[in-house]
Amino acid sequence: MNGIGRKSGKDRSGAKYSAGAARSRAGSKRGEQRLTGIIASIANAVMANDERHEIVLVGPAAEQMFAFSEAQLLGKPVSMLTPERYREAHDAHIRDFAHSKVANRSMGRFGQFVGLRADRREFRIDALIAQAEQAGERLYTVTLCAT
Repeated sequence: MNGIGRKSGKDRSGAKYSAGAARSRAGSKRGEQRLTGIIASIANAVMANDERHEIVLVGPAAEQMFAFSEAQLLGKPVSMLTPERYREAHDAHIRDFAHSKVANRSMGRFGQFVGLRADRREFRIDALIAQAEQAGERLYTVTLCAT
């Protein structure tokens, strides 16, 4: 036992561990699984991008909406889902939103903008964007619904 009544020691590889840290990792894994389940159950498309406008989270409904797999989207610029002629305005909208003190708002006029599917077909989308800071990094979460 360590000084605060928790088991500690070394694992087979010689790495130090504590029972508290193991429980924390297990709790983190359960939290991750819970979040994955919640996102999978949402009917609307959910995505998130980071400050560099790179996609960091893709829900199953977003995969279906844009006809891209999660693997094809993660780490890519969110602008790939917007027709070329709207990309500059879309990026400016995200930058302006980032500098605002607003937690969430609709994107574009009445929250509508144009999306671009993997097959290059365009479609209208209603969108709500939200921002939050986590671990010192700003994340933008978008909920999308095709109109």
